[in-house]
Amino acid sequence: MAKKRILNKPFISLDNTFRSGQCFRWGRYDEFGNFVFGEKDTDGFWDGIVYGIPLRLMSDEKYIYFDSPASEVYVPQLRQNLDIKDFIRFYLRMDTPLDQIYTEISKDKYVRNAIKRYYGLTILRQEPYETVISYMISPQNSVEKIAQKLNEISISLGNSFSFGGKEFPVFPTPEDFLKKSESFKDKSLKLRFGERQKENILKVVKSLVEGKFDLNGLFGKPYQRIINELVQFKGIGRKIADCVALFSLDKLEAVPIDVHVKRITEKLYGSLLGDKPRGVKDYEFVSNFWRDYFGRYAGFAQEFLYMASRDGILLTL
Repeated sequence: MAKKRILNKPFISLDNTFRSGQCFRWGRYDEFGNFVFGEKDTDGFWDGIVYGIPLRLMSDEKYIYFDSPASEVYVPQLRQNLDIKDFIRFYLRMDTPLDQIYTEISKDKYVRNAIKRYYGLTILRQEPYETVISYMISPQNSVEKIAQKLNEISISLGNSFSFGGKEFPVFPTPEDFLKKSESFKDKSLKLRFGERQKENILKVVKSLVEGKFDLNGLFGKPYQRIINELVQFKGIGRKIADCVALFSLDKLEAVPIDVHVKRITEKLYGSLLGDKPRGVKDYEFVSNFWRDYFGRYAGFAQEFLYMASRDGILLTL
């Protein structure tokens, strides 16, 4: 058992969190940098690459055990370095009263039952730049395919850490992304929407490198301001903007509306929607409904029910 540990308080379920669909770099790596998403190693640890560092995590009811070559991590949203233990607490949102959140969103039996099933689920504080690129790749892709594509990009454009007998391909910095843009454009690296999607991504990366877009400066800013600034870029629509706001910029009221959330809204809450003509096809209407119904932590409610939908158990809750 690893000696490096922190108290698991509030209780965090790494299994439920890393398999929830909000993140793509947690799974199992091997000595060649090959990656299997959503599976722990045989020793019970999750392998991850977050904020540019390899990190291995395992939890039980009392502790979260960790191993990493880093002793501290730079957090761009905070513009400061954090000790590795404080970084893990920040990343896993351990400063947030999860039980209070669970209580506030328990508006009906569906959410209450989902919380019981996926207890310990947290919303991660992910690195904003990688989160933006990850979700720009996400349209019409499964979580597993997004994870593999990000690993492929990391191998092609990023650097690699050798740690614990494994190879960890690190997602390229914005600067490395631009320097190796020709490799990104190469037809051997395929994205679902081809050259247009790649050009949109490169424009965002270029804006970050040139200082024209202060993405990290949006951390903690008002929700609508974050959405307005993100959707200025081609390739970033409302759903992607909401994902970035929720999973990296601390806007827990953000509710990304995808096919699962539309299905959830229609099947569980259709009777509460009133006579809105376009119903679940109206993004703004559905997003506002979730915020009105669940309140300031609507993003948590969405994530619990999203997991139930992905697992095919939504109607059994």
